[in-house]
Amino acid sequence: MSMDRFLKADGEVLRDKFGTGDVVTLRGTNVGGWQVMEAWMCPTDAECQKTAIETLTKRFGDEKAKELIQVYENHWWQEQDFVNCKELNFNVLRLPISYLNLLDEEGKCKTETLATYDWFVAECEKRGIYVILDLHSAPGSQNGKDHSGDTSGCRLYNEKEYQDLTVSLWEQLAEHYKGNATIAGYDLLNEPEGTKEEQAPWGVVQFPFYDRLYHAIRAIDRDHVIIMEAIWDPCHMQDPAKYQWENVMYEYHYYGWDGIDDIEKQMKFTDSKVVMTDQAGFNVPILVGEFTLFNKLESWEYALDVYARHGWSWTTWTYKTVGFGSWGIFNSKKTDTPKAELETDSYEVIKEKWSIVDTKTNFAKNTELYDLLKEKASQ
Repeated sequence: MSMDRFLKADGEVLRDKFGTGDVVTLRGTNVGGWQVMEAWMCPTDAECQKTAIETLTKRFGDEKAKELIQVYENHWWQEQDFVNCKELNFNVLRLPISYLNLLDEEGKCKTETLATYDWFVAECEKRGIYVILDLHSAPGSQNGKDHSGDTSGCRLYNEKEYQDLTVSLWEQLAEHYKGNATIAGYDLLNEPEGTKEEQAPWGVVQFPFYDRLYHAIRAIDRDHVIIMEAIWDPCHMQDPAKYQWENVMYEYHYYGWDGIDDIEKQMKFTDSKVVMTDQAGFNVPILVGEFTLFNKLESWEYALDVYARHGWSWTTWTYKTVGFGSWGIFNSKKTDTPKAELETDSYEVIKEKWSIVDTKTNFAKNTELYDLLKEKASQ
């Protein structure tokens, strides 16, 4: 591993050689659906990951439940997928991770899950691809949504047990990955909305917890970029100088739901984010960590050109989907990759369904989007 690749923030850009080298703009995609299954885009009918684990465990026992999930994970993302991303000229993959896979009953990182992450990082390193570790599913849930892995509630910000567990999780990951030049940064919490009460105004509970996570990581790892997300725009963030945060990156997720097939509306939506960023004036690098421009290629091209002009890093949502063609770079028809019905399908049927979710078998390239992303990633 060349330590020359180690990234740090330098004002509004990332530079390699620990912040003293060349400017590096990250361009890639999300490894959505691998460590955190989402029913809308994955072959499962479970409401959330926690429900899936509980259902499989209740029906088949702990070991067989783990075996089924392992079958799914082993097929959803394989070595060929790293090859595909390299061919796309991507230099980063944002990896959504979940405490449900990572932590044991005592709150310790599972050796086997860390080994999976290490394999992923090592395969990326071979190809000169950075990895963003993204805590998509935090203990207690940071938003109560299906993509947090737990739809039963949003308890992270109001229950000390879950806060302490999340801090410990990041401390363990920081200890494990400190000094690793392939890790581009630690993405502390995905879409950390909180409950409705915790969203108005947003930040009252989120920023103090960000500060706690920041200092916990910095006590162990002084070098990696720490990435903090807004809900949803730059105007919702605060100047990092207020908290004396250093070597941080701010992340925004851009989904222009108004007029998804209206090119002009999508262009105006993208332009509005430039205005907000300029008005905020934060001296930090920017990551558009999740986005889609939906069905019109012209909307995609316009947004990617804007991102390039302003030096923003980006990772699309997402690499592959089942049944949502404009969202994935690779997509499968629902008939080719049927949902596992976890309450009623037998163990054998679930295993069979999850054995055909590899990209090569039943997923097709979204050719126009693929070609455009390949071109723009190399700029």
